[in-house]
Amino acid sequence: MLMYHISTLQSKGLRLSKNTMQHLLAEQVDIKSKRARLGLLVKHNIDQNKLFLKDALRRFSLDRFSHKVTVERELLQSKYSILKAMNPDSIIQRGFAVLRNENGEIITSINKINQGMIIQATIRDGEINSTVNSVSGEQL
Repeated sequence: MLMYHISTLQSKGLRLSKNTMQHLLAEQVDIKSKRARLGLLVKHNIDQNKLFLKDALRRFSLDRFSHKVTVERELLQSKYSILKAMNPDSIIQRGFAVLRNENGEIITSINKINQGMIIQATIRDGEINSTVNSVSGEQL
């Protein structure tokens, strides 16, 4: 490009000294060198920013995943605590008994018991088989 401008000036009768031409050519080489170096610096800067953004995205994704795992773990722990409290074995361990009829069905109401019926009571350390002598309470 510089040579084109020099040729244009010379065609119009203007002459540049050899020293000036050498200086202009050196400047052109220096500009090309700086432009190439700037291009490398820009590329390096873009590459560094890409790495930073990829790392930030990875950390953000890990933080979100970690948070989700923590929330799910707490929810699971809560549900486990409820299930553990409702577990018949836990209830029996606290001193209660589970009554079953002759078919092994759990007795949940006085209405399901009759005099002379054989029932089984499961307690903390074993089972008791009994015969019902009498039934009292509100029968429907």
